[in-house]
Amino acid sequence: MNGSVNGNSGTGKTHLSIALGKEACHHGYSVQFWTAAKICNELMEAQSQKRILQLERQWLKTDLIILDEVGFSL
Repeated sequence: MNGSVNGNSGTGKTHLSIALGKEACHHGYSVQFWTAAKICNELMEAQSQKRILQLERQWLKTDLIILDEVGFSL
């Protein structure tokens, strides 16, 4: 399942995303929170170190991945 929270700057999207992530943790789900810039850097680093598949396996084990600040990266 995928979801999206959209809105203008300063409307609480990150705050809401963190709250949803914390609630998911309280219910036993595994959660990762990434900014778009951080995930891009992680992907480039993993590619240069030839560990993309390892990173993919890590993500596939996670129940909820929250990707923040996507609009700032476009």
